[in-house]
Parts: sequence; C-alpha cells; structure tokens
Amino acid sequence: METVQRIDCPNADQKTFSLGAQLCVTDNKVYATYWNSSEVFAYNRLTQQNEEMLCPTENTNCYWRFANETVFHFCYEEDRWNAYKMTQDCNGQIDFRLLFERISGRLYGNQFLSCTNDDKKRLYSLATEKFYNVPDKAFKNSFLYNDRIYMVVRDSEKLEFYSFAVSDHISQIARFDFEVGVAEIPGLSFETKIAVIGHCVFFLQVWNGNLNCFKLDMRTECAQKLPLTQKAIGTSVSGTKLYFTDGTRETLWAIDLLPYASETQSSEHQLLQFECPVCFELASKPKVFPCGHLICSGCEVKITVVDQLHHLKTIVCPRCCESFNLPVAKKLPVFGDLQGSTPRKPLNTTADSVRCISCKDTVPKNRAFHCDYCARNLQKVDFLLCGTCAFEYHVKHSESVKKAEFATETEKRELLKGILSELEEVTHEKNTTITEVTSKLQKKIVSHYEGMEKVVKVIEERVKKVKENVLITKNALDAEAEKLKDQQLAIQQKKAEIAEWKNDLLEKLE
Repeated sequence: METVQRIDCPNADQKTFSLGAQLCVTDNKVYATYWNSSEVFAYNRLTQQNEEMLCPTENTNCYWRFANETVFHFCYEEDRWNAYKMTQDCNGQIDFRLLFERISGRLYGNQFLSCTNDDKKRLYSLATEKFYNVPDKAFKNSFLYNDRIYMVVRDSEKLEFYSFAVSDHISQIARFDFEVGVAEIPGLSFETKIAVIGHCVFFLQVWNGNLNCFKLDMRTECAQKLPLTQKAIGTSVSGTKLYFTDGTRETLWAIDLLPYASETQSSEHQLLQFECPVCFELASKPKVFPCGHLICSGCEVKITVVDQLHHLKTIVCPRCCESFNLPVAKKLPVFGDLQGSTPRKPLNTTADSVRCISCKDTVPKNRAFHCDYCARNLQKVDFLLCGTCAFEYHVKHSESVKKAEFATETEKRELLKGILSELEEVTHEKNTTITEVTSKLQKKIVSHYEGMEKVVKVIEERVKKVKENVLITKNALDAEAEKLKDQQLAIQQKKAEIAEWKNDLLEKLE
C-alpha cells in the first residue's frame, strides 16, 4: 500500500536533514531544530532558499517546537517560561504572539508541564493553546480527537487514556476512557509524533534508524503496527502526509497515511456511536442488553441492583424498561464483543451473508431480519439480525421485525446516476466561474499597473541617458535627480493606490 514520494529541496541547509533534527513541514516550508538548541533552520520550498529565524526576545536559552503545522517558541529565564506562537500575514511578515509568560514548569518534547502551588500538574496544549489538569501519573503524550484532549499515561504494563472536552475549565478532572497494552504501542514518549486522521490515531517514532508507525482505532480501541520499512532519522506530519528524512542531502520523503485510515473504515464494521440514555455521554465501547438496547459501561454499574442473598443482580433497560436478572459476577457483553486487541470482523463475510448485530453469527442474506424499532431508536440505518435473536430478544416490538430487504445493483445505479450527474454539473460550473473571475481580475490588475509601468519606462530611459552621458555636469545631474525623485514619488503614490485597491478587494472576498 505504501507509496513513498521523493521531494527534492535544492539549496537546503544540510542541518535540516541531519540526525536529531526535529522537523515541521508545512505547505511551503520545512523547519528544523534540535531539542536543546536555540537555533532553527527554515527552508522555503517555493523559493528554494534558506530563511533566517530569530528569537523574538533575543534570548539564547530558548527552544522551538512545532504542532498542527504551526511554529511555537519557548524562552527560559530565571526559572520561568514564556511561550510564543509564530504568525505570518498575507505579505509574509512574521510576528510572534505571546501565549503565556513567567510560568514555572518543564518542556517535555512538544508538551509543557507546569505545577500549581498545590503541586497539581497542568498541561499546556499547543493544539488548543490552553492549560488542563493532568492525572498525577507517568504522563507520556497527548492529542486532540473529536473535540476532546486525550492524555496518555503509562501504568505498569498498560497505557491509560484520559480525556476531557476542550471547552472544559482547567479545574475539570479528566475522565478515564480506556486502556491498551504497552506492547501494542511500545516506546511511547514525549518525542513520539502523533497524527489524527478520521477515527485513527497514528503514533510515529524512529528507533535505531528505522521508521515505526502504530495505528490506534478510536472506535475499537485496538492498535496495530503499520508495515512501514523505511530508514529514517527525522519525522513530521502535515495533514495526512508523513514526512521523513533519511540523511540524503536536500531530500525529503513523504508517505500518505490516508489509505491506512480509509482501510480501517472500509474493512471494519462501523461501530455505533450513540448517546448513553442515562448520562448522555457519547459511548465508544457500549454494553448491550438482551433486548438489544445499549448503555455505557459506567452507567451499567450505576443502575444495577445487587441481591447478595440470592447472588443475583437486577438491571433495567432505560430504553424499554425491561428488567433482567443476572448472576452477580456476570456483566453485560460489550457491543461487538471488542475485547483485547481483536479487530472487529467485517459485516459482510461473503457477498451472500451478513453478520447478526446481536450474536455476531453469520447468516445468509435471505434469512436475515431487520428491526425497524431498534434502528430508529438507536439512530442506526441497519439493524440486521439472525432469526434466533430477532424473535428471542425483540419480542417486545415484534411488529417492527421484518425480513431484511437488500438493494439491487440496478437500484443503486439509478440512485447514484442523478447524484453523480449533479456533481459533474457543479464541478463544471465551478471551473467556469473560476475562469471568468480570473480573466476579469487579471484585466483589472493589468489596468492598475499600466500607469505605473509607463512611469517606470520613463525612469529607465532617464537612468540610461545619465549612464551613457560621460560629459554630464553636476548641475545637470542634480536636475536629473530632482526629476527622478518626482517620478519616484509618482510610483510610490501609485503603489499606495494599488495596495488600497488590493486590500479593499481582499476584504470583500473574506
């Protein structure tokens, strides 16, 4: 699947591609620095030139970091830290915006950790530019997914994932979400690069000169190592692209991670995302009642009534109010039976069979049933069942259980025909509009510069005459200088008019 793209970077400083360099690749530039260095290298891929980067405070005890295709700068002085975010206007002018100042803490890779007066740890997220409380554990890294900050901590032989909404205040305590074995994502550290694409989180590392990439599916909470075999000494992520260097002069390499994320989405059964009817939280690994309704694992414990005398427990479905008696030690099964690191099986095992959503047995298409009631209440398009589950667990709404009907190839083609035709029409209109607007705008730009070009030609003629006149007197030279100043002033005035017109145009387009 992997297709490695070579990107030539002529004239780039070799330090950008050296061992130990931390990379940041944006659309047009390649930045490189070292963890404990105040020096940063910037290479412009458009002009193919190196650019100078300086500390905004002229401090030599400073560090550069990159996140979300953005450059951040940290300065350290008198046991206190200042943090800046680099911005760039439409004219290419670089500025640094202060994020926080004079805060004690420590910089770990791309993570800044500080301690409050009561010794509580706080994480500054470069993704949201806010502080958050961190569990008092061996914190390793963090990432942003579905508007939640996820923090990874290491506890013995497992990695624990805590999270909270990005809108939460720093006083909010992060909740525990799930855990995976250390062996599934080995070597996770502050230096690990993280990329989030769809429902997949990619962890990128370089070990012993080799590129290692692990993919965590946030829906199934299962991790796997990707079959990447490239040599590498530095990595960066921009959009869906993984960039890396291998020491080759003036050369950058790229791999598109999107196919690996798309592979998960197309080959695995889509895990139902639903709002728990008790706590109203979005559950990523729900439990399933015998009636087929779902609940999050935390609320399963909350609504369970235990009878210690008879060693039974009673749990009532909050959806249909049906009561179930279970042995004390038995828990509701996880929806989809996603235990350990076993990936979810595909919905269609063959072209003529489907998988029952309750028991997971394979059933021929002509023997499959569909429950309209559960599909509607659980906000799921298809709720396919085998005959046993349909009549054993859905008896309360048996009138909604029907033989499943599957669309024919002809029906699919007819449905998509009109949609594809409209998409082609929209694309054609877009291209036509771009051509018309570009043509008119080009004429406007040419007309604005015509006057200036006439003045430029006059100046060029005067300069040429002055250069060629070997007998010109000082008085004549001074006179020519005055005329040239007047014409130079005319150019500056015209430039101001063009700049004003351009700004007005850009404001209207925003």
